[in-house]
Amino acid sequence: MSFQGMCSQRFAGKPLRQPNYTFRDTPKATRTLSSSSIYEITNRDHFNDAMAEMVLLCNEVMRRKKVVLKQKTKGSKPLSLEYMADRLDVDDPLFGFMVRTDTIPQDYPSNQQDRFQKGMLQGFITVTTFTNWQKSFRWDSVHDSAFAYDDDGLKAAMSSKKRIYDHDGSLAAGIQNTIRCGDPWNEGIVWPKVAEISLLGALGCGKALLSLVIERLESMQANGTHNYDYVVLQATDNSIPFYESMGFVRVGCVTEKEVEEKNEKNENEDKTEVVSSPVFTVTITKNYETAKDYAKKYDVDVWDIIFLTKFLYPDITPNAVLMVGTVLYIPDKSKHGSLRNEATKWYYSEDNETPREVAKKFQLDLKDLLAANRGRLENLLANSKLMENTKLQVSNLDEPDDKQLPYCHWTFPDDKFENNEPSYMMARKLIRKTRAQAKIRPVEESLAIKLSEYNPDDIPAVANASVVAPPPIDTEPVLDTTPKKKKKKSKKRKRHPDQPLTPKKPRTAYFCFLHNEVERLKQKSLPVSLPELSKITSRRWKSLAEDAKVPFEQQTTKARAQYKQDMTAYKKEMKDFRSKHEDWFQAQEFDESDSQPSSAKSGKGSGYKNLFNKVVKLNSEGLRQVGTEFEYYYVLTYIPDLFWCHLAPMRRAGIHTSKRAAGRPKWMLVDESEGKELDITGGVCIALKSRSMKGCEDADKEEWDIIDPEAESFKTSSVPKLGNPIVQTSSDSNTVSFRSIDEDKLLMADTVRVTAVNGNGCDSAGVQQIDETVPPRTVTERSVSDLSDRASDGNCSDDSSQVCESGGIGNSTGTTPSKKVAERDSVITPLPENVNVSVQNEKRGDGGNKQTTLLSHFSTNS
Repeated sequence: MSFQGMCSQRFAGKPLRQPNYTFRDTPKATRTLSSSSIYEITNRDHFNDAMAEMVLLCNEVMRRKKVVLKQKTKGSKPLSLEYMADRLDVDDPLFGFMVRTDTIPQDYPSNQQDRFQKGMLQGFITVTTFTNWQKSFRWDSVHDSAFAYDDDGLKAAMSSKKRIYDHDGSLAAGIQNTIRCGDPWNEGIVWPKVAEISLLGALGCGKALLSLVIERLESMQANGTHNYDYVVLQATDNSIPFYESMGFVRVGCVTEKEVEEKNEKNENEDKTEVVSSPVFTVTITKNYETAKDYAKKYDVDVWDIIFLTKFLYPDITPNAVLMVGTVLYIPDKSKHGSLRNEATKWYYSEDNETPREVAKKFQLDLKDLLAANRGRLENLLANSKLMENTKLQVSNLDEPDDKQLPYCHWTFPDDKFENNEPSYMMARKLIRKTRAQAKIRPVEESLAIKLSEYNPDDIPAVANASVVAPPPIDTEPVLDTTPKKKKKKSKKRKRHPDQPLTPKKPRTAYFCFLHNEVERLKQKSLPVSLPELSKITSRRWKSLAEDAKVPFEQQTTKARAQYKQDMTAYKKEMKDFRSKHEDWFQAQEFDESDSQPSSAKSGKGSGYKNLFNKVVKLNSEGLRQVGTEFEYYYVLTYIPDLFWCHLAPMRRAGIHTSKRAAGRPKWMLVDESEGKELDITGGVCIALKSRSMKGCEDADKEEWDIIDPEAESFKTSSVPKLGNPIVQTSSDSNTVSFRSIDEDKLLMADTVRVTAVNGNGCDSAGVQQIDETVPPRTVTERSVSDLSDRASDGNCSDDSSQVCESGGIGNSTGTTPSKKVAERDSVITPLPENVNVSVQNEKRGDGGNKQTTLLSHFSTNS
């Protein structure tokens, strides 16, 4: 889901506290919360301090669910940190509960008890007043568009009644009839009679938390900001059955398609607009009257009047004495009847039937019928002859259905529907308790523990959480929209001191003429500026006859010929120079890829080291938290003010075959369906130099080359160097291995020829062709076994240039296909006993002649 609008409104927070325990060690809570502690949270800061634990808990819940169900499908994603941060920042009012471990459960593994800590988070829930930011939003379960975007599986579940929903629209109509008021461009449209479960995550205590919240809402006394009659929430696919078991049903919500009107003059001005439920105003004509008197007079809830009027009089109360001239806003209950109580009906016309005849058939007003259908049928008139089966809307004519879309929760007015997903909204009516009944709380009393006061310093798992502080930041919005001049970054590559100079491009005929004019004017010492000179020479060049231009064109032709010769020599020099300084060029390429600018999503202007779109590895503390299953991670999301990363693990996917990274490990993202993505503080992430090799828009298809000098894969698979290898032989194990001179890194060589001669004096050759696409430690299985078989075969040809034909192999070179490979510690292993072995390196010189260098000669022992 996209939260672009809301994210742009969130102000910068402080770095998150990384918990010092792993959630895989967190035990599941019991139904009665024995062995746990439960806290009521009313301070927003306590939720903000626990935000890292909350998102990690949601990830662990999804991981355990996949393990139990053995899911490999993507399914629903856990709550994201961005969404949590927005809700905790914007929701007002905000309260909830937390469940943390207290004592070691009886079923906790005995070999893991040293990992247990008091205060490990087991569950949390937050509650607020429902707010939306679309002025045309309404609750409507019978509208055709309410569930129009359901997938086939959900539609089948709805039709077969496997999913519980508001089929008659009564629940949605009841919610819609409640009061609301607010500015959709600022604080939002607030529904004071509708509570919302904004965040919920739990390991075994979800039912206890939700039941406790419902009991608290039903017992809560009304005031000027909230007077809850309903509770709603947005459900994910995996949570729907749980909420249904708790009495929630699906309700429909729709919004109108917004028509964007662009006004260049007012584009940068602050937008404001007040939207409310139907009201009428009353002006007080007698002193000493109260709001309660008018509530009784018009049969409305006094707290509804207080909520609607508090924008004018913030201190108004139900029993406050009002003076003459005071204006009260009263809910208009007469407008409730305009809500539709049935689904829209459609009529398919007969051939040549007219709208006038259709209106008469259904006893409809002709003008309303035409207005409701002109959105789909342009130029529709009363006497228009319709084609057979033309679809006409014949009910709910005041609200044409073609203008409605399903509601996307937590989106701003300027967010586009295409960038979001329709929300699965669920609701439940609360059974309000009187003041005396509110004191009886059976859910709270059924718990094995009592509510405790939340003091983070007294909870070890909270007090010991670490905070890795990045550089200080300003208290400005995360995304700074202030126009700033962008500093142009030079695209010029660094140049090696010994690098050959690139030949200058030849001048065109006009520039030859311009150079000639400059020299002529210099001799005359005429004070002419460069812009004036350009204008003069341009006019003169255009007025020159074709014959007069010939000398300059000849100069250009001659310069182009010389440039071509110079470029041929330059390319040859550069090829030789690059082969000698390959490491320097590789380092330059990694420096350039590492300094690429990233998008605004990474928190541009935050002052932090940008980790977005970077390849990272975890330090010792990070590995302690998440384990050592993966070596590298890719940063999918980075929230700079919270100093938090959402990482996708990377897997090794073979060897790079491109010239730039030949022989190095190829890294790709682990498939999202495996559920291995994780959230962690940026303080444990170490950014590495890397480059994307394919430049794909889809990260799942991208391939990376990673430079990590400390990694074993780097030491054994680094960028190869040309040159003769060091040949290491072992008569004990009868093996031959090749290693480079630099730091024992394997070599990418040319042709390495190993000749084995057995006791009968018959040559047997096995040639391994190693090109730039195959590292030397990678050899084919056939080349190893065939060499052993051929070297021990005495029925060989006397011609030493031929390979003995054993095992059905009879090519003259002994080269095997490089695609079928198997990694070995040695290039040739093993060799037979009592065999003389010579190893030589074969290269092609500049003239194409073969150059052979003897590297080693030894005999295998018997």
